[in-house]
Amino acid sequence: MNISHGYRILHIAETDSTNAEARRLITNGESGDRLLLWTDYQLAGKGQAGNHWESERGKNLLFTLCLQPSELLPQDQFLLSEITSLAVCTALNEIVQGFTIKWPNDIYYENKKVCGILIEHILTSSKILQSFIGIGINVNQKNFLSDATNPVSIAQIIGKTIERRMVLDTFLHQFHDYRELLLSGQTATIEQTYRKWLFRKDGMHTYRDKDGEFHARIMNIGHDGQLILEDSIQQVRCYAFKEVEFVL
Repeated sequence: MNISHGYRILHIAETDSTNAEARRLITNGESGDRLLLWTDYQLAGKGQAGNHWESERGKNLLFTLCLQPSELLPQDQFLLSEITSLAVCTALNEIVQGFTIKWPNDIYYENKKVCGILIEHILTSSKILQSFIGIGINVNQKNFLSDATNPVSIAQIIGKTIERRMVLDTFLHQFHDYRELLLSGQTATIEQTYRKWLFRKDGMHTYRDKDGEFHARIMNIGHDGQLILEDSIQQVRCYAFKEVEFVL
């Protein structure tokens, strides 16, 4: 285990999922604050809503960042999603420009997905006891075999492989800076910056909800993470995660 940007970093060759492994480590006595666990391969990596996360062994960056974010109330938890998304997006834009945040926390290059984020919390009614921030970044994989419609890796974008640990350290540097904004109460800056980097932040685009497809523009993101759209007849529509999808 080593230290980087104030985080204890543990690398293991293989696990079922880094979120699950991190939970086991904490249950067995490891401190749950500022621990980062990364691996070369996940046997059962998870995405949002239980989706499988495909990753070729040793090619990508798969990790969980463990925090005890005492500065956040449960109703403010979307801020943690925002600073995580911003840290990944900013780090990747240091490698090559063109990355954006697809609401709520996927990272896209043009119309293709390069990163997924799964955040799990242990909550009480009054505070967040523990957060597990699971992140998968496609770094050097060049062939994707799952039925995912639009994966892409950094290596495919820039035409060469890069060091995964360099990407990890760049992310940690950015995450440290964004969390400092959070700790200092600059939530408006975080929310404004998140909106600035949104995928499809300008213009009318096609979406789909339970009633079918429609055209709309992004008006805002609620403090609770809701996507607020205005459709082609100027009707305001508000959606929680999984209630609407982007038609790509």
